Amino acid sequence: MDRSSKGTAFLQWFAESPAEWNRLRLRNVLDEILAGNWGEDAGISEADRYCARIADFDWQHLKLLGGSLRTIRSYTYASASRFVLRDGDLLVEKSGGGEKHPVGRCVQYEGNEGPAFTNFAMRLRTNQLVLSDYLKFVLAASYYRGHSWKILSQTTGIQNLDVSAFRSTPIPLPSVNEQKQIVTYLDAKTAEIDGLVSKLEREAELLERYRRQLIARTVTRGLHPNTPMRDSGVEWIGEVPKAWRVIPLKALLRRKSSKNRPDLRVLSVERNQGVVDREAEGSADNHNRLPEDLSGYLVVSKGQFVMNKMKAWQGSYGVSFYDGIVSPAYYVFDLSTEVPEFFNWMIRSDAFIPFFGMNSFGIRTDQWDFKVSALRTIPLFMPSKHEQRKIAVFLDRKTVAIDSAIAGIKRQIELLSKYRKQVINDTVTGKIRVGEVA
Repeated sequence: MDRSSKGTAFLQWFAESPAEWNRLRLRNVLDEILAGNWGEDAGISEADRYCARIADFDWQHLKLLGGSLRTIRSYTYASASRFVLRDGDLLVEKSGGGEKHPVGRCVQYEGNEGPAFTNFAMRLRTNQLVLSDYLKFVLAASYYRGHSWKILSQTTGIQNLDVSAFRSTPIPLPSVNEQKQIVTYLDAKTAEIDGLVSKLEREAELLERYRRQLIARTVTRGLHPNTPMRDSGVEWIGEVPKAWRVIPLKALLRRKSSKNRPDLRVLSVERNQGVVDREAEGSADNHNRLPEDLSGYLVVSKGQFVMNKMKAWQGSYGVSFYDGIVSPAYYVFDLSTEVPEFFNWMIRSDAFIPFFGMNSFGIRTDQWDFKVSALRTIPLFMPSKHEQRKIAVFLDRKTVAIDSAIAGIKRQIELLSKYRKQVINDTVTGKIRVGEVA
């Protein structure tokens, strides 16, 4: 939604609902609105209990992921009683958010006496005028339309919902009986859409698994099924073609550490993509800030091998097909091979990632440090240059087809997600009259 139009958003919301429906402010349908409490570290106070964090909220399905709670906080008996969730409670994110996902999202808790909840959220309890199940969908539709942009304030690094303005949010309100019909309809309709999405996600997952298996099998067994084989000596690789020679990875690599080229583009190394242009292709999840002075970054030339040494165990390494610079926390190597495309397919395959996991160490699992001396112990099974080229071309062609199929599935999932939001919006604003479609 264009920010210039946000001032009229609530008026449009009012105008779209049927004339016979009531139009109340959110504060008129609530018995309570209460900010959460983070408590203290476990064992400090009188009562330890699970505490629901924002990360535990399932925004897609508008519910709290109660079965996945792992965070335990400590409360006094009085506060534990006050902040416990009960069946039907709504939780709204009041602090946090981001540019693409502002605060104001809502989920519902289902179950018996539940957890406490974070101070980044607030709990809503409804009165007799509105069903909690119905209000959940109304607040979801309001959020989808961008209403929360109108009632948030932005401080350094965090958004905060204007609670007073939020309490004044207009609510399209049919009779309680029609609310029940709407909830029944939306529960069924969203479950139907979710079922289709689940099947598509499973299809994409199977294709991605097939892609990984195809690559690992091809770079360790070649293209010809009747080739004479021998034992590789590596349990998870199994047999390899008898004619392929074995060399240590170290034999192909020579470490480099050129610097002082801040004019070059910044590259990143990712598990799924390998070496990428950070700005143009980098993952949206990469929140690491770049320093103002890039002179200490390592220079990378096209054809060199680059490794994120703290995430090598995940497969964050690969051949660079760009000139650029990378973090000084990476390793950069000259690569001595005539077919770098084959090497890249091979080394990034599921067949070789375990070697890097075996040789990474540290206190924190998510930042194990790769022991570079282990490059001498990692065996490579190398076919002839001619076969390397054929394998690289084969995998290029096959993966393009698989990736295209996966992209098509993800596009279907995206469209279904948009349709789900539209159905919720159209139903709670009366564009879809449940009595007419039931």
